[in-house]
Amino acid sequence: MIYATTSLWEHLPSKDQKILTHFGRVCSILVSRILEIELIEEAHERPIKIIKLIEVHYGRVKITPNLHLSLNLCDCSNDFGPLYAFWYFSFERMNEILGLELLEDRPTTGSSISAADQFSSDKLERFWLNVKNIQESTITGCEPFSGEMLKPSSEAIMTESMLELMVAFYNASYIEMYQFRKPADEIIQDSITIRVKINQFGRCRISSEVFGFAISVRHTKSSCVLAKFIISNGEVDSYPGQIQYFFKHTVDLPNGQMEHNLAYIHWYRPASTSES
Repeated sequence: MIYATTSLWEHLPSKDQKILTHFGRVCSILVSRILEIELIEEAHERPIKIIKLIEVHYGRVKITPNLHLSLNLCDCSNDFGPLYAFWYFSFERMNEILGLELLEDRPTTGSSISAADQFSSDKLERFWLNVKNIQESTITGCEPFSGEMLKPSSEAIMTESMLELMVAFYNASYIEMYQFRKPADEIIQDSITIRVKINQFGRCRISSEVFGFAISVRHTKSSCVLAKFIISNGEVDSYPGQIQYFFKHTVDLPNGQMEHNLAYIHWYRPASTSES
């Protein structure tokens, strides 16, 4: 669903971009482990739009039996719950039994166990642009947090090295706006002293994806990330890393408190190369 959009978008005419957007959204809804009732209605309306677009642009001969059958998927979900829970093969059906926990209470149908993605065509296009060229991306280093931190959680005191990292992070994030310092640093006029306490979390949910941390066997695979950065010479490079933990930290700005949702990541060093 992600790579099809990323790989094909610039090669498709606008009519096929619309079809792909509808298709990706339907797949995203129907394979979710939490399936909200209003999303089932959307997942039924979008295949109808797909079929109408195919008929208009490619003729009725392209309307296959499978397209007709897709119009019944939502009825199946209404009757039996998410497709995730009753896929045909036994190893797929086991997904429902593996003990995945409910994330929150909401109007759902069947045995719902994860949140549905909320991607529209403009968000898909923005995602593609961000992947393609982050120099032209609208992301500026921080953005509203649309997910939630998940337990286990605990309160912790930051080490001296962690405090230094946080001061550097805030000074870079609020550049030319505020200046930050550690409690033990020399007092500078109008500087903001950061708090030493953080709230650590073991997991983070963003849309339907749950990301874990390094020391949890269950979530080790979901703790690995690959991030793109613009380096000093203006070029873009990718860095692999592993999430050590998620945490929330609050700073006291002049206009009120600001809570930040962050992740502490161990970045891997580049591998040394040798000539053969």
